[in-house]
Amino acid sequence: ERSIGAELAWIKGRFHATAEAQWLTAKRPGLADPTFNGGYAEAGFLLTGDVTAYKGGAYDSIRPRNPLGKGGMGAFQVNARYDWLDLSDAGIAGGKQQVAGESLLWIPTDYVRFILNYGHIWLDGAAVPAGADRDYSADSLGMRAAAYARQDNETAEATPSRGGQCAAHARGLGLRAHGRNSGRSGRQ
Repeated sequence: ERSIGAELAWIKGRFHATAEAQWLTAKRPGLADPTFNGGYAEAGFLLTGDVTAYKGGAYDSIRPRNPLGKGGMGAFQVNARYDWLDLSDAGIAGGKQQVAGESLLWIPTDYVRFILNYGHIWLDGAAVPAGADRDYSADSLGMRAAAYARQDNETAEATPSRGGQCAAHARGLGLRAHGRNSGRSGRQ
């Protein structure tokens, strides 16, 4: 297989914008080689006086300037996101998916966050039909809470809980569940 991708991030104080695209060509001896692609574009803004953190080529945890319990309410962030995935090429009919989503994050302390997500999903030529229909859409509303533990200067996610959302939708709204980027976009 061959994979090519690109990712861009721009941060200016409380604002961030991120985009990523990936193309994967599967090498199949004696058959056509399909190329699949997907990606996303996202923009977000911290409503409080906090700033988006970026270290070593990756988004870092947002640490509220005025955490809950220390004279403040924590940090609040809103994000808007669009992603797509095309799994149809060279005789493979995997379908196309698009998601438009919004999220609201409340980060009361350095180690706790609450995330509310809404997404509208469009599927065209879906490999798994809804009844007999391969072209359909759905709305998704999900909520997540995460607590983090400090370990050797790294933040690791302890126990997230996810409510009623598919993995693609969670990923599509910037909810990667790994390390310091969890619950944040840009590789959140």
